[in-house]
Amino acid sequence: MNGRRTRIPQLYWPALFGLALLRFWACGPRYEPLLDDSIQYFNYANLMGGLGDAVSRLGLLAARPLAGLLDIALWSRFWPRLHLATLLTAGLFTLSAYVFARLFEALFGTGRAFALIYLLLPANLEATYWLSASTRILPGLLLAGLCGWLTLHALQGERRRPWLLAPAALCCLLTLGFYEQCFVLAAALMALIGLFWGERRSGRLLSVALPIACYALYGAFCAAMGPSALYGGRGALYLPIGADRQAYFSVFLPELLRQVGQVFKAVPLLTLRGLLRGLPLLGRHPLYPLLAVPLLILALLGGRPPQRPGFALLPAALLLTLAPMAPFLVVQNPWVGLRALGCCLPGLALLGDAALRLLPAEPARRCGTALVALLFLTASLSEISDYRQTARDDAQAVAAIAAALPQVAGAGQVGVLGLMPTYLADQNYEWHEHLHGVTESRWALTGALRAHCRDLGVPYVTPLRQGAIYGEYTDLQAYDAFLLMRDLSQAVPVTYDRERDAFFDPAGRMAASIERFGGGVYLTLLPE
Repeated sequence: MNGRRTRIPQLYWPALFGLALLRFWACGPRYEPLLDDSIQYFNYANLMGGLGDAVSRLGLLAARPLAGLLDIALWSRFWPRLHLATLLTAGLFTLSAYVFARLFEALFGTGRAFALIYLLLPANLEATYWLSASTRILPGLLLAGLCGWLTLHALQGERRRPWLLAPAALCCLLTLGFYEQCFVLAAALMALIGLFWGERRSGRLLSVALPIACYALYGAFCAAMGPSALYGGRGALYLPIGADRQAYFSVFLPELLRQVGQVFKAVPLLTLRGLLRGLPLLGRHPLYPLLAVPLLILALLGGRPPQRPGFALLPAALLLTLAPMAPFLVVQNPWVGLRALGCCLPGLALLGDAALRLLPAEPARRCGTALVALLFLTASLSEISDYRQTARDDAQAVAAIAAALPQVAGAGQVGVLGLMPTYLADQNYEWHEHLHGVTESRWALTGALRAHCRDLGVPYVTPLRQGAIYGEYTDLQAYDAFLLMRDLSQAVPVTYDRERDAFFDPAGRMAASIERFGGGVYLTLLPE
């Protein structure tokens, strides 16, 4: 009996890894490319002449250099078996949960619920499942957690080791090589621990100064590496000074706060909607609940019982939840997608763990944790199902367009009429490009076609959606040829009559018309 009691806690973290991986593989052990995946994990490594050529052509070292290098040196090696890459990302995710759990256990007395919330929250899937995001965010989260853990052991206790501030600062610096929000999380952890748990003034000063020095060093490195072809426009700053001050507070800041609010609203709304849509899917994927339940039982039997939350936990959790959004305050064109929640996970999980710790007794806390975990697992099933369907739609559209490209041979710019950003009939939460396919943008669609054809010579292909065409795509004179897709199975060439502002099929029938008003361009597909 004693041996069994000692073995069950040892299975806690393996069970959590199993749950993290099972969630990624909820609809089977597969992963199909989404959005930028084809570009990052095939085109860069296979169509650009090698690592050195890709670095020089794309300016990979000028922004997020570690992420760019690993795209080619590591992640591209999994192509086309990208489901094997999710084994590694699930491992990174679980390892980061372990580091944060140990750190917050020492600081706040957190228990078993923290890691379950951290790993299973449905709203984190854009950040942790989609490879183009997870290969940046998950290493950054692990480094941020290590930064906090090393800082704590450097500054607190009788056995403190101040020299650990050096590797802590290195971890803080390395987060910048992956994702800027992860750096802010690491800097916030370092400063928070140093200022409130540090026992010497020198340590408190260093905990604030070292992240600043890391950012200065990173900025100098990126400037020396030249402009980035990938991130150049995203790094432009917008500050509330000079002539921009009034516009910053009257226009920029309210819009940014609206976006941040929409992202945080996804935490409850996506979960509840996902639960309703996930319940009917359990019958289609019976292995998912059959495997999830025993893993969850092991996780609930293992782990450490929590302590009552202290007063310091709430402000610290709020800081760690909100601080990762800080980079958007100074970016000229902030675009706050759901993946931004990835770096907020430690704070969000702290808040959830604290709420469950308020339950009056240990059996109630276990039951509450089990209920939350089951809810999260069910909601995640519907999210993963939507990702799989999006990938299938993308593959069908790309194959149809690739088959039609020889009919417009010689064109440098091809517009595809009728393509929509998503073909999902329903989804848990609509926000920005969440669950959109490669059919959303020129960048993603062209990249997917080049990967499909294994040829960088494939022309630029732009999706022109029915309804209001995206502003940058509205100059119809810029296209050399057009294809029409009424559904995802076939693309046919059409010609554009500039005088009539309409498109005609090979038989001379009008296939689509254009309306222009209010500064917009609107496309209408006509019945066959």
